[in-house]
Amino acid sequence: MDAALETMRASPGFVAMAAVLVVALALFIRTRLVAASKAKAEAEEALRESRRRELRAVRERQQRDHEEASKRALGDAAARQKRRREEREALEQRLRDQRPGPLARPPEVHRPARFWGADRRKPRSN
Repeated sequence: MDAALETMRASPGFVAMAAVLVVALALFIRTRLVAASKAKAEAEEALRESRRRELRAVRERQQRDHEEASKRALGDAAARQKRRREEREALEQRLRDQRPGPLARPPEVHRPARFWGADRRKPRSN
């Protein structure tokens, strides 16, 4: 058996066949490694892209929320301003109504019945 193995090892065909097998194995391993590294790179890129999309969506949502809050704040401020203006106008109107003038009502003053010339014994008739 050893003699047959020695003969086979010494033959140039065996060496060539072994060299071909080694090269084929090396190419096979290399193609598998390249394919694996490409798949890994594509997966990483897809992950990065999905993170970018998520961040962009979060930024857009925050921007939209901020704009809505700004609009709401402006609307609230406008409503407060309008309410204050109406309150101020109502107060000014009340003060105008209380101001003495030719058309202003005389203040309600309590005056005794004698002042109006009523007799004390007789109830006052309207």
